[in-house]
Amino acid sequence: LDKKRKNLFGCPAGQQLAVFVDDINISAKDRYGSQPPLEVLRQLVGAGGFYNVQKFFWQRIVDTTLIAAMSPPGGGRSEMPPRL
Repeated sequence: LDKKRKNLFGCPAGQQLAVFVDDINISAKDRYGSQPPLEVLRQLVGAGGFYNVQKFFWQRIVDTTLIAAMSPPGGGRSEMPPRL
């Protein structure tokens, strides 16, 4: 991704980034019932970026498409959380 402004990152002009996540439901739940890798993806899709904890500002990601694949729950695979 290219830095377009201080807090805006995206592809070069006229291009799109496709992020493919295979086996999206394979991450284990932690003791609170959440799946941290899925929470990061949820933040990207829902809020449009990430918070940079080193520099203390929001980094917006544009021109990005998320594509995911999963298998049915069971056998080590979790159900998808409703938040995602």
